[in-house]
Amino acid sequence: MEKTFSHVDYLWDEQKAAELGDDQVALFLYRSNILGADLRITNYGGGNTSCKTIEKDPLTNEDVEVMWVKGSGGDIGTLTRQGIAGLYTERLRNLKNVYGGLEDEDRMVGLFNHCIYDLDSKAPSLLQLKIVRKSPKKFGEIQWVGCLGNVRDLTLVFNWKNA
Repeated sequence: MEKTFSHVDYLWDEQKAAELGDDQVALFLYRSNILGADLRITNYGGGNTSCKTIEKDPLTNEDVEVMWVKGSGGDIGTLTRQGIAGLYTERLRNLKNVYGGLEDEDRMVGLFNHCIYDLDSKAPSLLQLKIVRKSPKKFGEIQWVGCLGNVRDLTLVFNWKNA
């Protein structure tokens, strides 16, 4: 049965998704590309997407939760593996322990480098990290239609203690 919607096109392809199997990062990229393909939903360069997976830590061989997010400045419609960042979720959560308030924002942005799991990562989208880092959900998509102004202003208004 084909799904139809009034205001958007249904682009999900069950066969293509099935071919990706249980590769959650590939499925995350597929979802991202679909959301970014319709400019009625997402402006070019807009929107943020993410997923969480369990990976083997290369140093301890222990299972760790990794959050995969769109890289800063990327376009979700054309997003590839080279355009995402993989970060240790627990390290992201621990940033709240060293947060010193709004005057500490620039230093906090630099500390994201200490959360990197995938050494080939792009700089992560900070807005997406802010929103999903405490979420128990396995993936998240954030779309905004229309101009929000300076996105950097939004990313620097973090409230780490209450997030």
